[in-house]
Amino acid sequence: MQTVKVNDVTFHYIDVGSGDPLLLFGGTIGTATNDFSKQIESFSADYRVIAPERRGYGNTRPPDRDYPDNFYQRDAKDMAAFIKALDLEPATLLGWSEGADVALCLTAMFPETVSRLVVWGGLSEVTAEDLAIFDARRDVNEWPDKVRDSLTAAYGETYWQTTWWKWCDVMVRLHAQGGDVNLAEIEQIRCPTLILHGTKDPLVRTNHALTIHNRIGGSRLHLFEDGGHSPHITHTDDFHRLVRSFISQ
Repeated sequence: MQTVKVNDVTFHYIDVGSGDPLLLFGGTIGTATNDFSKQIESFSADYRVIAPERRGYGNTRPPDRDYPDNFYQRDAKDMAAFIKALDLEPATLLGWSEGADVALCLTAMFPETVSRLVVWGGLSEVTAEDLAIFDARRDVNEWPDKVRDSLTAAYGETYWQTTWWKWCDVMVRLHAQGGDVNLAEIEQIRCPTLILHGTKDPLVRTNHALTIHNRIGGSRLHLFEDGGHSPHITHTDDFHRLVRSFISQ
């Protein structure tokens, strides 16, 4: 992995391929390879693919991960500085799960850094129904062994578990404050935007994708009718076809 220091953090990132820059923003307690191995392999044939590990995730430690109320916007500022440091602007952004919200904030706050935006699995708010879903997944002992093993290999036995609990805690806190997840003013996004979502996503309900779509004028929406939270992993061929078609226009 390569490194660059911005905002007093040394960020680790994968940088492969050549051509127009395409950035991949991963999910909570993710790593570049765990989240995007198939995308890195495929898209690097035609694009310069950059997959940064945000502060507190993967190899970008220290610092340990924390979740202030505005952590999406905090991470967006990090990634804007990252893009500028590597002279990547404007870049195509692909953001998944937590990375979707970071990408949305980045595009709204620093529009000059983004040429096209693709997001999937992001949150628009925190409702009581969402909290119930998150609380049901707080016990990491109930997670699939394959997921637990990959996270333990990346982080050790306890770090990823406590980090997940911190994420659950900030969602409780944001809900208590009215449910606003402190996205930037995404209505201001003007670049071409594609929103994807799996209708059988067990973690993030489809209404979140619909809300984001309705807030961004001119955005496109595609639903994977039998997709879950990770269509880029479970529906890779369709996902790549849709993304390639969108970003080549």
